[in-house]
Amino acid sequence: MYATIVSAVVNVILNFVFIPWLKHNGAAITTTISEAVVLVWQIIAAKEYIRIKIKKAEIGKVVIGCGSIIIVCVALECVKMNLIMDAALKVVVSVLVYAAVLVLTRHQVAVAFITGVKRKFGIANK
Repeated sequence: MYATIVSAVVNVILNFVFIPWLKHNGAAITTTISEAVVLVWQIIAAKEYIRIKIKKAEIGKVVIGCGSIIIVCVALECVKMNLIMDAALKVVVSVLVYAAVLVLTRHQVAVAFITGVKRKFGIANK
């Protein structure tokens, strides 16, 4: 409950900073930041009851992937089209870029997925 309250307070305060400057994107950014606060808070709280092993290298790969999504979305801002097509293009390209980053960095989820696909289709590793 405390995490939710802190997250709400962080969200409201940051909304006053980011929304006048970035409009709806500011609201999205503040929501993301406040949800990250909840995540960190819950991880800290959970450590009291369960053992959590955080793999910093894997988190770094995800951060690189997320950064690539930001770059793609900013780059696609120069493509002018209607709102629905713009959103659809950004989602599709972002998913493809994120997947490519995870594969290139050999993220454990991507490796497990590729291994499963190879096994399903009978493709042997060389």
